[in-house]
Amino acid sequence: PIMRACVKAVRASPPKGSSSSGPKLAAGQPARAHHVRSRRDAASGAGPVAARAAAEDTKANKLWGGRFTGETDPLMHKYNQSLSYDQRMWREDIDGSVVYAGALFKSGIITADELESITKGLEAVGKEWESGTFEAAPNDEDIHTANERRLVELIGDAGKKLHTGRSRNDQVATDGRLWTMRQLQVLRQDLRTFLRIAGE
Repeated sequence: PIMRACVKAVRASPPKGSSSSGPKLAAGQPARAHHVRSRRDAASGAGPVAARAAAEDTKANKLWGGRFTGETDPLMHKYNQSLSYDQRMWREDIDGSVVYAGALFKSGIITADELESITKGLEAVGKEWESGTFEAAPNDEDIHTANERRLVELIGDAGKKLHTGRSRNDQVATDGRLWTMRQLQVLRQDLRTFLRIAGE
């Protein structure tokens, strides 16, 4: 049901123009895309507040690291992260999370106030991606953890409930399908333009 709801949302909101929805990544782009500023980098010139934020992010546990007491080796983090690639699916991840929050509300897991808070928080996260002001934290492994981490920063503990009964495998499958559907719409539009010009 959640996947069907997401698919309906995508079909109801086709991409504008012939460009893909979301940030564009150049081939061979480094781990941190140009439009995402790392807090670790920003901390060097942004004063004590940014420095403290970077330090706290470094100590934070990953979703899979609940049984570990030490920090992840930087080489392992670089090997394991996929944010530099899957951040292009930020819009799909936001859309899927909004629908999932609605399912949690219907199941009685979150309240109406929490649903409203989560929805507005996700919209705020989406605006940051859209404007290019989203700041990646050192422990952000992928688009899912990055968005959920930022959501909790914005709205507090209510944001943590979004992951109830959810796995990143579900999110990967949903985001991938929604992103592919949107890109096919873009390709279809570009193909029509090509055929029209070729026929003139």
